[in-house]
Amino acid sequence: MTKARDLANAADVLDDVSATELGYVNGVTSAIQTQLNNKQAVVSGVNDTEIGYLDGVTSAIQTQLDAKIAKSLVDAKGDLLVGSANDTVSRLAVASTAGYVLTVDSAETTGLKWAAAASGSTFSGCSLYGTDPGNFEISAGASNLITWNQELFDTSGYHSTSSNTDRITIPSGKAGYYLINAAIQWDDDNAVATCGIRVYLNGTEIARRFFLRSDNGGRTASDVQVTRNLAVNDYLQVYAYTETAQGAYHYSPDARFEVILLGT
Repeated sequence: MTKARDLANAADVLDDVSATELGYVNGVTSAIQTQLNNKQAVVSGVNDTEIGYLDGVTSAIQTQLDAKIAKSLVDAKGDLLVGSANDTVSRLAVASTAGYVLTVDSAETTGLKWAAAASGSTFSGCSLYGTDPGNFEISAGASNLITWNQELFDTSGYHSTSSNTDRITIPSGKAGYYLINAAIQWDDDNAVATCGIRVYLNGTEIARRFFLRSDNGGRTASDVQVTRNLAVNDYLQVYAYTETAQGAYHYSPDARFEVILLGT
């Protein structure tokens, strides 16, 4: 009678349970919920290790993957990934020439390019002097063009000892600001005279320095320095000047004509 009584008491609940559903309980040996709590849902084709990979995921996996940069974007050793636009990454291939450096260039898709490194500061210039060919008399109020037959140094072909020896000419690739220095030595002469030196650029005087020589003899010198921005093929010359007919000038290693490239 106990079973009958239990079924009678559960009549209201069993009204919603079919015989088939009750049959599913057949063979159960302990609390169903407890057993379910101890089980892991089975996902077809996925093992426990793979399920473990999801641990710590905080947002949609595919969205995160789509936001990553593919390794296949890089093709070779030395390739760079650079921004070519907002939220856009592009590949800049490694330089094809050893020694090239990365250079900004807005005309390029990536805004960058490989290019030869700019040359560093390199000394450039010319220093001339004349050996003593004898004293030259200058007429009163006249200027004599000085020629230079010796080179202390000439780094880039500023001067020729065979043609236009009076000139220093700015060679190709050497335009820029120059320090120009010229000096001559005057022969001993007892006459009082105004002597000087003049520097010309392309046939026009750009600098001069005169002095009044005393009558106590001895050699004296005139020198002048000036800075100019010179272009390729500009040429410089030096003239000696005196107001007397006795103003001889004398070539010696103390007489010099120099240009030094300061920068561009």
